[in-house]
Amino acid sequence: MHVTVKQWGIGLLLPCLACLSLASPEWEDRLLTQLDEAATLEHQRFSFQQLTQGSESRKLAQFQPQQNPQWQLLEVDGNPPSSEQNTKFLKQRGRDQEQDDPVRFRDLVAVDSVTLAKQENGKVWLNFVPRVGELADDNAEALKGYAIMSALDQRLLELHIENIDTFSPAFSIKISKMTMMFRFISVDNQTVPAEYGFSMLGKIGGIKKIEVDSTTAYSNYQRID
Repeated sequence: MHVTVKQWGIGLLLPCLACLSLASPEWEDRLLTQLDEAATLEHQRFSFQQLTQGSESRKLAQFQPQQNPQWQLLEVDGNPPSSEQNTKFLKQRGRDQEQDDPVRFRDLVAVDSVTLAKQENGKVWLNFVPRVGELADDNAEALKGYAIMSALDQRLLELHIENIDTFSPAFSIKISKMTMMFRFISVDNQTVPAEYGFSMLGKIGGIKKIEVDSTTAYSNYQRID
């Protein structure tokens, strides 16, 4: 019994020790690989449901890559969607897919910016310079990003982007707080999104208040390939 336990413990420890020897460029490669794996809309290996909740509405939708259209709006605030709501939803999804340069998970991480921060409790923390659309060039110093990965199998668990200072994404707009949180899980040995949260506080022209708080949950993954 003692030998079995000791061997089992060493088996878990060796991958963790290997993690400590990885240089920052290797961690960046692993992080970007995991972000590519989690891009379910790009590789289209899964169908899933998406529940989005904001201050004004609650929408449940389903993504089925083998169907046309791929997206289906199932509920709005707990009720079947109206024809108008469904048409609006599909138009928005169509615009998102037709973007010339769509945002991908890996685009959130600036190239050559990942550094190993710490390792504890079986997890590894990586710092990185975030890129959030048009915010990246003018407000890079006001934002910070970090990822949490499993030390055992190097799978991505969480990705966070938040501001450390007030910033201005456009004229007369000041953002005092912004947080983005992505949580991931493993399904059929592949990393996929589980939850996304976004919140923002600020003002327009120093008077009008900006307050955004939304969450998106992903569930019912079914592999189709």
